[in-house]
Amino acid sequence: EDLNNDTNNFSGGDKNSIPSFIKKTDFKILYQNRIFIISISLTSDKKHLYIQAREENNNIFFFEKRMTSDELKIFDKLFRMCDNLEEAYSNMITIFNNEKNYIKGINDSKLFITISVLNLDGSFREKNLELLKKMTNKEQVAENLYQKYLELKVNNIKLEQELKNTKEENEKIKENFQNF
Repeated sequence: EDLNNDTNNFSGGDKNSIPSFIKKTDFKILYQNRIFIISISLTSDKKHLYIQAREENNNIFFFEKRMTSDELKIFDKLFRMCDNLEEAYSNMITIFNNEKNYIKGINDSKLFITISVLNLDGSFREKNLELLKKMTNKEQVAENLYQKYLELKVNNIKLEQELKNTKEENEKIKENFQNF
């Protein structure tokens, strides 16, 4: 499922290592009752394609694979026809849109994604991607946690108001019942 383009960046390491993206598409994948967001991104210098995955509610760790044009051509013959990484990005989006992609497994250091590439004869062949685990930079973790805190605070206020309204309705019902 394509969520949207140009969403927030979740890359890790120090500030100098955070890439900026000109194109980014997110996909939601369910794996073992957990929702993962798979992002395919093209860097602004058009030299790297990133495949990143994070659990929807996990703001600390993510998994990532960075690929150059040459690495993509080795990865699959489909990418040998691409003249540049923008074409490779489009092909990768097409591959992920075919809904035959899934997370094959996950361990402490890697997340495994199996993607199905369409052959010329109409059949599919499977390719496996291994994404390495990384930690989001500390500033981003702090910002994400603060945003989550604000969301929880607003939700708490709403729940308190709902509780107050429910109590008032309960009192009215009791009053009406006693009058009856």
